[in-house]
Amino acid sequence: MQKILGETPNRRSLGPAAKILIEFVGPSRIQTCEAQRQSKESFNPDDKIQFVIEAVFAIAHALQAMKQVVCPNDTVETSWISRHSKIPDVCTPMTHIDGDVFYNKFLLNVKFKDLVGKRVHFSPQGDGPAHYTILNYQPNRLNKSDVSDRGDYVEIGRWSEDAMDINETLMFWNMKGGDGVVPVSQCSLPCSRGSRKQLIKDEICCWACSKCEDYEFLANETTCVDCGTGRWPTKDRTDCYDLAHNELKHMRWNEWYSIVPAIFAVIGILGTLVVIAIYIQYNETPVVKASGRELSYILLVSMIMCYAMTFVLVSRPTPLICAIKRTGIGFAFSCLYAAMFVKTNRISRIFSQATRSAQRPGCISPISQVLITVLLAGVQLVGSLIWLYIVPPGTRHDYPTRDQVVLTCNVPEYHFLYSLAYDAGLIVLCTVYAVKTRKVPENFNETKFIGFSMYTTCVVWLSWIFFFFGTGSDFQIQTTSLCISISMSANVALVCIFSPKLWIILFEKHKNVRKQDGEYMFAKSSYRSTLCNPDDTSVTQYTALLADQRRRSSRKSSQPSPSITSNAHDTFL
Repeated sequence: MQKILGETPNRRSLGPAAKILIEFVGPSRIQTCEAQRQSKESFNPDDKIQFVIEAVFAIAHALQAMKQVVCPNDTVETSWISRHSKIPDVCTPMTHIDGDVFYNKFLLNVKFKDLVGKRVHFSPQGDGPAHYTILNYQPNRLNKSDVSDRGDYVEIGRWSEDAMDINETLMFWNMKGGDGVVPVSQCSLPCSRGSRKQLIKDEICCWACSKCEDYEFLANETTCVDCGTGRWPTKDRTDCYDLAHNELKHMRWNEWYSIVPAIFAVIGILGTLVVIAIYIQYNETPVVKASGRELSYILLVSMIMCYAMTFVLVSRPTPLICAIKRTGIGFAFSCLYAAMFVKTNRISRIFSQATRSAQRPGCISPISQVLITVLLAGVQLVGSLIWLYIVPPGTRHDYPTRDQVVLTCNVPEYHFLYSLAYDAGLIVLCTVYAVKTRKVPENFNETKFIGFSMYTTCVVWLSWIFFFFGTGSDFQIQTTSLCISISMSANVALVCIFSPKLWIILFEKHKNVRKQDGEYMFAKSSYRSTLCNPDDTSVTQYTALLADQRRRSSRKSSQPSPSITSNAHDTFL
């Protein structure tokens, strides 16, 4: 303070502002610094002395401004003689200063230039002008000749409110050996698309990025909102759109899920048509006649219907397609397995009746067999039509996952199994009769092939049921597996039942003729009479002959005689 105000604290030699400052600070604080003087060579100024000088000047200017306001009529002698002849008097309002008023009204409004010409002022919060030295951390700098207490920090510029001066060539990334890439220095980087900001406490510049769910859009930078069922966010995540309009899913013909089962179905239809053509060409041969032509044709047509269901299942769902799906699959299966059931039931009744009496079993003529098959299949058809009446066919949107909308029929997929319950019952009955007739003499044993078909069909159906419910979230796999399962059921029946007969017709033609000896003529006449007049009692001759043969066989041998077996083959194979 003595350095600023003079060598001696003589009030006569001080200016008015300095005198006011002495009164404000107090005369007891004025001390001499002679004993602490330093020479010019060893002088090391404190880096905070500049702030002390600016503080003193700020208070002086504030006191001067306050005096002009509270003591506007106070005069200061302008003459040098009068100014130093006496101590100036301080006006009365300046003797008792209110600190809050002085600070807020005068000190915060001070503006002046310091000893080096730098402007000094205060912010409303009381902060002075900011002046910074800019340092750059250079841990790998090669030139360490500038040894200082700052270690690896190098001064590269200065900043003040008026200007900023940076020497970019001193930056470590621009120096020799640097990569020239400016490192990122930011508290938080902008969040990527689809992520929201999670502010860290009350910070507005620092945040953590949190990814929104796939089905959410950004209402603002910090909030994710669910789009809702059947809707999905746009690419920029600012809104949602309806999946049913842009990405409605259903079976399409150009996808492998449809192409593969369609290929299986086409091959099956062509194979079935070949069998029908062969049967028509050899319609009057013993093998075709003995296999029951009417039921054979029903089986073949049923197989074509089963294959055709593939094209219904892979088509775009419409009310008509849904009606055919609910009706056609069950009806095709019922025709197929009803005909097999009638075949096995007929053979079982013939041999059971033959062991008890010589009377002919009822309903074994071709017309009777066809009528029974139509009746059994009609039950399935009527039930499906009633179902269609109660629940009219239609389409609906299904949502297996949040990002999928599937066009499907209005009846749940598992309800489709209800229509197959009747067909499953026919399969079980047919399998039971195939097992019951497994010991029939070999030439009669068409039931053996039907049994193979039923066993394989049961395995196929059980596998499909587990696979169907195990892939409930993927409608394409479900539909493809159903199509292939239907085709496999028809394939099994086609191969197991008709391949042995086709082999005889095409490659063992010598077996497809009727022998003309005495023993065979009787069977031939019985067979013709049965075909001409199904109700004729001549068929009882066959059952009586079979019963008599079995009685003789029980006494002689467990094997039937070749003649009776051959006759039976001609008549009932």
